[in-house]
Amino acid sequence: MKNKSIIRVVTFLVLISFCCNFSYLISFNSEYSVTQNKIKSEIYLDGEETFSPKTSGYWDLTGSPIWINGYSSTIDWANTAANNDWCSGSGTWSDPYIIENVTIDAQNSDNCLFIEGTNEYFIIRNCTFYNSNKGSSPFYNAAIKMFNTRNGSIINNNISSNLGGGITLRTNSNNNSITGNLITGNSRHGIFLRDRCKSNTISGNIIENCQTGIDIEDNGNYNLIKENKVRDNRDEGISIIYYSDFNTLTMNKVSNNRDWGIAIQWESDNNTVYENFVVRDGNNPVSSLGSIALRNNTWNNSRIGNYYDNYLGDDSDKDGIGDSSYLVDNGVYDFLPIVDNEAPNITIDSPLSNENFIDTIPTFNVTIQDRYLDEMWYTLNEGTIKYYFTENGSIDQAAWESLPDGMVNISFHGIDLPENEAYKEVIVRKGLPLTSISSYNFGITISSIFFASVVLIIFLREKPKK
Repeated sequence: MKNKSIIRVVTFLVLISFCCNFSYLISFNSEYSVTQNKIKSEIYLDGEETFSPKTSGYWDLTGSPIWINGYSSTIDWANTAANNDWCSGSGTWSDPYIIENVTIDAQNSDNCLFIEGTNEYFIIRNCTFYNSNKGSSPFYNAAIKMFNTRNGSIINNNISSNLGGGITLRTNSNNNSITGNLITGNSRHGIFLRDRCKSNTISGNIIENCQTGIDIEDNGNYNLIKENKVRDNRDEGISIIYYSDFNTLTMNKVSNNRDWGIAIQWESDNNTVYENFVVRDGNNPVSSLGSIALRNNTWNNSRIGNYYDNYLGDDSDKDGIGDSSYLVDNGVYDFLPIVDNEAPNITIDSPLSNENFIDTIPTFNVTIQDRYLDEMWYTLNEGTIKYYFTENGSIDQAAWESLPDGMVNISFHGIDLPENEAYKEVIVRKGLPLTSISSYNFGITISSIFFASVVLIIFLREKPKK
C-alpha cells in the first residue's frame, strides 16, 4: 500500500515534468524560430543591398587631365559640358557647371585639372586628383590649378600625392571657395594663392604633409581662412607674405608644422588673426616680421585672441582669457590669449551598463560638451582602432560582429581644439539573453526530475514482495 502511494506521487511528478518539458520545448523552438527568421531576414536585406546596381556617374580619366580654357572656342566651359558626360550645367549661379565623381591619375604629366580665363559659375566636387607633376618655377603645377578664374567652388575632393601643389590659384583668381577638401602628401603647397588673388574663402579643409599648408602671397587681399586643420607640414602651417593685406584667419587648428604655425611677414598689413589654435609647431607658434606688420596686423579682435600651447599666463577669473598678453614676435602682442585647460564633459545616455545585445547592434546616445570640441570617437575593448562619429548612431557593425560573446567595454572619447581629452566607459553584454539562459537551466532541472522519477518507479515496481 505504501509503495502504491509512492508510485502515485512519482507518477504525478512525471506528468508535471513532461508538461514542463513540452512547454519548454515549444518556447525554445518558438524563440529559435523567431531568431532564425530574423537572421534570414537580415541576410536577405544584406543581399539585396549588396547586389543593388551601382549608382551611375563615376568616371576614371586616368592619363587624361582636364583643361578648360575660357580664351578658347573649343575647350571652354560650354564645349566641355556639351561634349563630355562628366560635366553638366550652364554656368549660371543657379545652374553652375559641375564636374563631380571624377578620378584623374595625371601619370606625372601636367596638372590634373587646369582652368583659366573663366567667369562662369562652376563646382568641382567629390573628385580624386593625384600624381600631377611638379612643373617649373614660377609656374608650378598642381592637382587643381586656376589662372584668372572666378566664381568657382572646390568642394570635398581628395587631392594627394602630387609632385607639385594641391590647389593653386594664380593671377586675379577671385571670389572662389575651397571647402572640405582632404589635401595630403603633396610635394609643394597644400593651397597656394599668388598674384592678386582676392576675396576667396578657404574653409573646412584638412591639409597635411605638404611643404606649406596654406600660402597667400603677392597682393593676396581680403581672403577668409577659417576652420581648417593644417598639420604636419614641412614649413609653415599658414603663411601670409609679400603685400597681402586685409585677410582674416579664424577657427583654424595649426599643429605640428616644422616652422611657424602662422606667419605674417614681409610688408603684409591689416590682417586679423583671432580664435585660432596653435599647437606644437616647431620653430615658433607664430611670427610677424616686417616694418608694417609690426604696426597694423592684429592677433585678437575686440572679444578674443588665439590659443598658444606655450602661453604661461594665468586666468584668475576663469573667463577663458589670459590675464596677461602673449608676445607674438618683436613687439607684436595678442592682448586676449585664450586659456582652455578643461577637458570635454561626456554623458552616456545609452547603451546602459550591463545591457545585453543578441542579434542586434548597440546604438548609442552620448552628449559631449565643450566650447571648442574638435573630434569624437569610441573604442571597443580598449582597442587601438578609433571609430570617429559626428552624431549619435550605431556601433560599427563589422567591428561588433567580430567581437566574441561576453562583456564588451565601449569607451567614448572627446578632444577639443587645445587637445584636452576626456573619455567615459560603459560595459555591455554580447551573447544569449538572460531569459534564454534561465529557460535552459529550468529545462535541465525538469528533465532531471523526469528521469529520476522514471528510475524510481521501475525500482519500486521490481522490488520483491516479502
